[in-house]
Amino acid sequence: MDGIEHRIRAVALLAGIGLLAGCRNGTVQPVGKMTGAHTRLVWVQDMGDGTDTFCEGANLRLMAYDSLSRKRPRVLRPGPASYHRPLLSPDGNRVVYTDFLAQQIFVVDWDGEGLRGLGAGTATDVWRDPDTGRVWVYAVHEIIPGRNRWARIVRFPLDEPAARETVWDQTGVTADNLQVSADGTRIGGLYPWPHGGTLLVPEQRWEKLARGCWTSLAPDNSYLFWVFDRTHRNVYVSSHTGVAQRGIAINGAPGVDGWEVYHPRWSNHPRYFVLTGPYVEGGGSNRIRAGGRGVEVYVGRFTAAMDGVDAWARITDNESADFYPDLWIQDGDTVALDLAAVRP
Repeated sequence: MDGIEHRIRAVALLAGIGLLAGCRNGTVQPVGKMTGAHTRLVWVQDMGDGTDTFCEGANLRLMAYDSLSRKRPRVLRPGPASYHRPLLSPDGNRVVYTDFLAQQIFVVDWDGEGLRGLGAGTATDVWRDPDTGRVWVYAVHEIIPGRNRWARIVRFPLDEPAARETVWDQTGVTADNLQVSADGTRIGGLYPWPHGGTLLVPEQRWEKLARGCWTSLAPDNSYLFWVFDRTHRNVYVSSHTGVAQRGIAINGAPGVDGWEVYHPRWSNHPRYFVLTGPYVEGGGSNRIRAGGRGVEVYVGRFTAAMDGVDAWARITDNESADFYPDLWIQDGDTVALDLAAVRP
Protein backbone atom coordinates (compact mmCIF):
# COMPACT_ATOMS: atom_id res chain seq x y z
CA MET A 1 0.00 0.00 0.00
CA ASP A 2 1.57 3.32 -1.05
CA GLY A 3 1.53 6.44 1.13
CA ILE A 4 -1.36 8.11 -0.71
CA GLU A 5 -3.58 5.06 -0.45
CA HIS A 6 -2.66 4.71 3.22
CA ARG A 7 -3.74 8.29 3.95
CA ILE A 8 -6.97 7.93 1.95
CA ARG A 9 -7.89 4.80 3.89
CA ALA A 10 -7.10 6.48 7.20
CA VAL A 11 -9.33 9.43 6.37
CA ALA A 12 -12.12 7.09 5.31
CA LEU A 13 -11.85 5.14 8.56
CA LEU A 14 -12.00 8.31 10.63
CA ALA A 15 -15.01 9.51 8.67
CA GLY A 16 -16.72 6.22 9.35
CA ILE A 17 -16.58 6.76 13.11
CA GLY A 18 -17.46 10.45 13.01
CA LEU A 19 -20.84 9.95 14.70
CA LEU A 20 -19.28 8.27 17.71
CA ALA A 21 -18.56 10.29 20.82
CA GLY A 22 -14.88 11.00 21.23
CA CYS A 23 -13.91 11.25 17.58
CA ARG A 24 -10.91 13.42 18.37
CA ASN A 25 -7.16 12.98 18.42
CA GLY A 26 -6.41 14.83 21.65
CA THR A 27 -2.96 16.13 22.53
CA VAL A 28 0.26 14.10 22.63
CA GLN A 29 2.72 14.47 25.51
CA PRO A 30 5.12 12.40 27.65
CA VAL A 31 3.23 9.95 29.81
CA GLY A 32 4.55 11.29 33.12
CA LYS A 33 3.51 14.81 32.20
CA MET A 34 0.12 13.58 31.03
CA THR A 35 -0.65 11.65 34.23
CA GLY A 36 1.06 14.14 36.55
CA ALA A 37 2.26 11.23 38.68
CA HIS A 38 4.77 8.41 38.87
CA THR A 39 3.77 6.02 36.08
CA ARG A 40 4.82 2.48 35.21
CA LEU A 41 3.96 0.16 32.34
CA VAL A 42 4.66 -3.47 31.50
CA TRP A 43 4.02 -5.34 28.26
CA VAL A 44 5.14 -8.27 26.12
CA GLN A 45 7.44 -7.81 23.12
CA ASP A 46 7.54 -10.22 20.18
CA MET A 47 11.18 -11.07 19.38
CA GLY A 48 10.24 -12.68 16.07
CA ASP A 49 8.16 -11.60 13.11
CA GLY A 50 5.58 -9.71 15.18
CA THR A 51 2.66 -12.05 14.51
CA ASP A 52 2.14 -13.47 18.02
CA THR A 53 -0.60 -10.95 18.83
CA PHE A 54 -2.11 -13.21 21.51
CA CYS A 55 1.28 -14.01 23.09
CA GLU A 56 0.73 -17.75 23.03
CA GLY A 57 4.23 -18.69 21.80
CA ALA A 58 7.71 -18.75 23.30
CA ASN A 59 9.61 -16.10 21.30
CA LEU A 60 8.76 -13.26 23.65
CA ARG A 61 10.28 -11.08 26.36
CA LEU A 62 8.87 -8.96 29.15
CA MET A 63 9.31 -5.18 28.92
CA ALA A 64 8.93 -2.32 31.41
CA TYR A 65 8.92 1.46 31.51
CA ASP A 66 9.17 3.86 34.47
CA SER A 67 8.39 7.55 34.03
CA LEU A 68 10.93 8.49 36.72
CA SER A 69 13.86 6.68 35.09
CA ARG A 70 14.11 9.13 32.16
CA LYS A 71 15.31 6.23 30.05
CA ARG A 72 13.90 4.15 27.25
CA PRO A 73 11.90 0.97 27.98
CA ARG A 74 13.98 -1.87 29.43
CA VAL A 75 13.86 -5.65 29.42
CA LEU A 76 12.31 -6.84 32.68
CA ARG A 77 12.65 -10.57 31.95
CA PRO A 78 14.68 -11.84 28.98
CA GLY A 79 13.57 -14.09 26.17
CA PRO A 80 12.94 -16.00 24.15
CA ALA A 81 10.35 -17.41 26.52
CA SER A 82 6.60 -17.52 27.11
CA TYR A 83 5.13 -14.34 28.62
CA HIS A 84 1.43 -13.52 28.68
CA ARG A 85 -0.71 -10.71 30.12
CA PRO A 86 1.66 -9.00 32.59
CA LEU A 87 -0.10 -7.22 35.46
CA LEU A 88 1.26 -4.60 37.83
CA SER A 89 0.55 -5.01 41.54
CA PRO A 90 -1.49 -2.26 43.28
CA ASP A 91 1.71 -0.68 44.65
CA GLY A 92 3.44 -0.86 41.28
CA ASN A 93 6.40 -2.81 42.69
CA ARG A 94 5.71 -6.30 41.35
CA VAL A 95 4.60 -7.83 38.07
CA VAL A 96 2.41 -10.92 37.77
CA TYR A 97 2.51 -12.75 34.44
CA THR A 98 1.66 -16.12 32.91
CA ASP A 99 3.72 -18.70 31.05
CA PHE A 100 0.92 -19.43 28.60
CA LEU A 101 2.40 -22.65 27.21
CA ALA A 102 2.82 -24.15 30.67
CA GLN A 103 -0.32 -22.46 32.06
CA GLN A 104 1.67 -21.36 35.10
CA ILE A 105 1.58 -17.98 36.88
CA PHE A 106 4.67 -16.13 38.14
CA VAL A 107 5.51 -12.94 40.02
CA VAL A 108 8.70 -10.89 39.70
CA ASP A 109 9.91 -7.72 41.41
CA TRP A 110 10.09 -4.46 39.44
CA ASP A 111 13.89 -4.80 39.23
CA GLY A 112 13.55 -8.21 37.56
CA GLU A 113 14.62 -10.17 40.62
CA GLY A 114 12.71 -12.35 43.08
CA LEU A 115 11.04 -14.55 40.47
CA ARG A 116 8.75 -17.20 41.97
CA GLY A 117 5.90 -19.42 40.84
CA LEU A 118 2.30 -18.95 41.91
CA GLY A 119 0.71 -22.10 40.53
CA ALA A 120 -1.48 -23.07 37.61
CA GLY A 121 -3.75 -20.86 35.52
CA THR A 122 -3.75 -17.62 33.55
CA ALA A 123 -3.62 -14.44 35.63
CA THR A 124 -6.23 -11.80 34.74
CA ASP A 125 -6.13 -9.16 37.51
CA VAL A 126 -4.36 -8.18 40.73
CA TRP A 127 -6.60 -6.59 43.37
CA ARG A 128 -6.09 -5.11 46.84
CA ASP A 129 -8.80 -5.66 49.44
CA PRO A 130 -9.72 -2.15 50.66
CA ASP A 131 -10.62 -3.48 54.11
CA THR A 132 -7.56 -5.62 54.86
CA GLY A 133 -4.93 -4.35 52.41
CA ARG A 134 -4.31 -7.92 51.31
CA VAL A 135 -3.38 -8.33 47.63
CA TRP A 136 -5.12 -11.04 45.63
CA VAL A 137 -4.43 -12.52 42.20
CA TYR A 138 -7.48 -13.42 40.10
CA ALA A 139 -6.97 -16.05 37.42
CA VAL A 140 -8.81 -18.34 35.05
CA HIS A 141 -8.14 -22.04 35.47
CA GLU A 142 -8.62 -25.27 33.49
CA ILE A 143 -8.35 -24.14 29.89
CA ILE A 144 -10.81 -25.68 27.44
CA PRO A 145 -8.69 -26.50 24.36
CA GLY A 146 -9.60 -24.80 21.11
CA ARG A 147 -12.44 -22.72 22.55
CA ASN A 148 -10.69 -19.61 23.97
CA ARG A 149 -12.27 -20.18 27.35
CA TRP A 150 -11.55 -21.54 30.79
CA ALA A 151 -13.73 -23.50 33.19
CA ARG A 152 -13.54 -21.27 36.26
CA ILE A 153 -12.32 -18.09 37.95
CA VAL A 154 -10.11 -18.59 40.99
CA ARG A 155 -8.25 -16.25 43.30
CA PHE A 156 -5.44 -16.48 45.85
CA PRO A 157 -3.37 -14.11 48.02
CA LEU A 158 -0.25 -12.95 46.18
CA ASP A 159 1.94 -13.95 49.11
CA GLU A 160 0.05 -17.17 49.88
CA PRO A 161 -0.64 -18.79 46.50
CA ALA A 162 -1.57 -22.17 47.97
CA ALA A 163 -4.68 -20.64 49.59
CA ARG A 164 -6.82 -20.87 46.44
CA GLU A 165 -10.55 -20.48 46.25
CA THR A 166 -13.05 -20.73 43.42
CA VAL A 167 -14.87 -17.49 42.61
CA TRP A 168 -17.07 -18.66 39.69
CA ASP A 169 -17.61 -21.91 37.80
CA GLN A 170 -21.19 -21.69 36.48
CA THR A 171 -20.21 -20.64 32.93
CA GLY A 172 -17.11 -20.76 30.79
CA VAL A 173 -15.04 -17.58 30.96
CA THR A 174 -12.70 -15.79 28.55
CA ALA A 175 -9.55 -14.15 29.88
CA ASP A 176 -9.72 -10.86 27.91
CA ASN A 177 -10.28 -8.89 30.23
CA LEU A 178 -11.55 -10.02 33.62
CA GLN A 179 -11.25 -7.04 35.98
CA VAL A 180 -12.38 -6.56 39.58
CA SER A 181 -14.16 -3.47 40.92
CA ALA A 182 -12.49 -1.54 43.74
CA ASP A 183 -14.84 -3.02 46.33
CA GLY A 184 -14.42 -6.56 44.98
CA THR A 185 -18.14 -7.15 44.50
CA ARG A 186 -18.12 -7.21 40.67
CA ILE A 187 -15.97 -8.73 37.96
CA GLY A 188 -16.36 -7.43 34.43
CA GLY A 189 -15.63 -9.93 31.69
CA LEU A 190 -16.80 -12.33 29.01
CA TYR A 191 -18.93 -15.25 30.25
CA PRO A 192 -17.71 -16.46 27.73
CA TRP A 193 -16.95 -14.53 24.52
CA PRO A 194 -18.87 -12.80 22.96
CA HIS A 195 -21.18 -12.32 25.96
CA GLY A 196 -19.92 -9.35 27.95
CA GLY A 197 -21.22 -8.52 31.39
CA THR A 198 -20.60 -8.22 35.09
CA LEU A 199 -20.35 -11.01 37.62
CA LEU A 200 -22.03 -10.07 40.91
CA VAL A 201 -19.79 -12.03 43.23
CA PRO A 202 -21.87 -12.07 46.47
CA GLU A 203 -25.05 -13.05 44.57
CA GLN A 204 -23.22 -15.62 42.42
CA ARG A 205 -24.89 -14.53 39.20
CA TRP A 206 -23.83 -12.54 36.16
CA GLU A 207 -25.65 -9.87 34.17
CA LYS A 208 -25.21 -9.69 30.42
CA LEU A 209 -24.64 -6.11 29.24
CA ALA A 210 -23.43 -6.30 25.63
CA ARG A 211 -21.80 -8.42 22.93
CA GLY A 212 -18.19 -7.83 21.97
CA CYS A 213 -14.66 -8.62 23.09
CA TRP A 214 -11.89 -7.24 25.33
CA THR A 215 -14.21 -6.08 28.07
CA SER A 216 -12.93 -3.77 30.81
CA LEU A 217 -14.33 -2.57 34.14
CA ALA A 218 -13.60 0.86 35.62
CA PRO A 219 -11.19 0.47 38.55
CA ASP A 220 -13.27 2.62 40.89
CA ASN A 221 -16.74 1.73 42.15
CA SER A 222 -18.61 3.45 39.33
CA TYR A 223 -19.07 -0.01 37.75
CA LEU A 224 -18.79 1.50 34.27
CA PHE A 225 -18.15 -1.30 31.81
CA TRP A 226 -17.01 -1.41 28.21
CA VAL A 227 -16.99 -3.89 25.35
CA PHE A 228 -14.65 -3.55 22.38
CA ASP A 229 -16.39 -3.57 19.00
CA ARG A 230 -15.71 -5.99 16.17
CA THR A 231 -14.04 -3.30 14.05
CA HIS A 232 -11.42 -2.97 16.82
CA ARG A 233 -11.71 0.81 16.83
CA ASN A 234 -14.26 1.72 19.50
CA VAL A 235 -15.27 0.83 23.03
CA TYR A 236 -18.92 0.97 24.09
CA VAL A 237 -19.25 2.14 27.67
CA SER A 238 -22.37 1.42 29.69
CA SER A 239 -23.57 1.67 33.26
CA HIS A 240 -23.85 -1.46 35.37
CA THR A 241 -27.49 -1.74 34.26
CA GLY A 242 -26.52 -1.76 30.60
CA VAL A 243 -28.22 1.56 29.79
CA ALA A 244 -26.72 4.81 28.49
CA GLN A 245 -24.32 2.96 26.23
CA ARG A 246 -21.89 5.26 24.42
CA GLY A 247 -19.33 4.56 21.71
CA ILE A 248 -15.91 6.10 22.17
CA ALA A 249 -13.37 5.95 19.35
CA ILE A 250 -9.98 4.90 20.75
CA ASN A 251 -8.00 4.71 17.51
CA GLY A 252 -7.34 8.41 17.05
CA ALA A 253 -3.84 8.61 18.49
CA PRO A 254 -1.28 10.21 16.16
CA GLY A 255 0.60 7.24 14.76
CA VAL A 256 -2.49 5.02 14.85
CA ASP A 257 -4.40 7.28 12.48
CA GLY A 258 -7.69 5.44 12.38
CA TRP A 259 -6.36 1.89 11.96
CA GLU A 260 -7.32 -1.06 14.13
CA VAL A 261 -6.11 -1.21 17.74
CA TYR A 262 -6.06 -4.04 20.28
CA HIS A 263 -5.37 -5.05 23.91
CA PRO A 264 -7.41 -2.14 25.38
CA ARG A 265 -7.42 -2.15 29.18
CA TRP A 266 -8.43 0.28 31.90
CA SER A 267 -5.56 1.20 34.23
CA ASN A 268 -5.78 1.60 38.01
CA HIS A 269 -6.90 5.20 37.35
CA PRO A 270 -10.42 5.53 35.86
CA ARG A 271 -9.42 8.25 33.36
CA TYR A 272 -6.52 6.30 31.79
CA PHE A 273 -6.27 3.22 29.58
CA VAL A 274 -3.74 1.42 27.39
CA LEU A 275 -3.86 -0.22 23.97
CA THR A 276 -1.64 -1.34 21.08
CA GLY A 277 -1.67 -0.38 17.41
CA PRO A 278 -1.81 0.33 14.57
CA TYR A 279 -2.61 -2.99 12.92
CA VAL A 280 -1.96 -2.42 9.22
CA GLU A 281 -0.47 -5.73 8.08
CA GLY A 282 -2.43 -8.37 6.19
CA GLY A 283 -5.74 -7.81 4.48
CA GLY A 284 -9.45 -7.78 5.05
CA SER A 285 -11.47 -6.03 7.72
CA ASN A 286 -9.70 -7.75 10.66
CA ARG A 287 -5.91 -7.41 10.70
CA ILE A 288 -5.30 -8.18 14.35
CA ARG A 289 -3.95 -11.69 13.81
CA ALA A 290 -1.32 -10.42 11.37
CA GLY A 291 0.25 -8.30 14.12
CA GLY A 292 3.20 -6.40 12.70
CA ARG A 293 6.51 -4.96 13.86
CA GLY A 294 4.97 -1.49 13.75
CA VAL A 295 2.55 -2.23 16.61
CA GLU A 296 3.32 0.09 19.55
CA VAL A 297 2.01 0.77 23.07
CA TYR A 298 -0.13 3.88 23.70
CA VAL A 299 -1.70 5.45 26.79
CA GLY A 300 -4.96 7.38 26.41
CA ARG A 301 -6.87 9.66 28.76
CA PHE A 302 -10.66 9.81 28.75
CA THR A 303 -12.38 13.15 29.13
CA ALA A 304 -13.98 13.85 32.50
CA ALA A 305 -17.36 13.40 30.82
CA MET A 306 -16.31 9.98 29.46
CA ASP A 307 -17.29 11.06 25.96
CA GLY A 308 -13.92 10.96 24.23
CA VAL A 309 -10.15 10.87 24.56
CA ASP A 310 -8.39 14.18 25.19
CA ALA A 311 -4.71 13.15 25.42
CA TRP A 312 -2.33 10.45 24.21
CA ALA A 313 1.17 9.26 25.07
CA ARG A 314 3.18 6.89 22.89
CA ILE A 315 5.33 4.57 24.99
CA THR A 316 7.27 2.51 22.42
CA ASP A 317 8.96 3.33 19.12
CA ASN A 318 10.87 0.36 17.78
CA GLU A 319 10.99 -2.39 15.15
CA SER A 320 9.39 -5.06 17.36
CA ALA A 321 5.70 -5.71 17.98
CA ASP A 322 4.52 -4.80 21.47
CA PHE A 323 1.45 -6.48 23.00
CA TYR A 324 -0.59 -6.82 26.23
CA PRO A 325 0.25 -3.58 28.10
CA ASP A 326 -0.77 -2.78 31.66
CA LEU A 327 -0.57 0.69 33.23
CA TRP A 328 -0.05 1.75 36.86
CA ILE A 329 -0.32 5.37 38.06
CA GLN A 330 0.69 6.26 41.59
CA ASP A 331 -2.41 6.95 43.72
CA GLY A 332 -4.60 6.21 40.71
CA ASP A 333 -6.66 3.88 42.87
CA THR A 334 -7.68 6.83 45.08
CA VAL A 335 -9.41 8.58 42.16
CA ALA A 336 -13.10 8.08 41.34
CA LEU A 337 -15.04 9.29 38.35
CA ASP A 338 -17.38 12.20 38.96
CA LEU A 339 -20.55 10.52 37.73
CA ALA A 340 -22.35 13.86 37.80
CA ALA A 341 -19.93 15.02 35.07
CA VAL A 342 -20.35 11.87 32.97
CA ARG A 343 -22.81 12.81 30.25
CA PRO A 344 -25.83 10.51 29.99
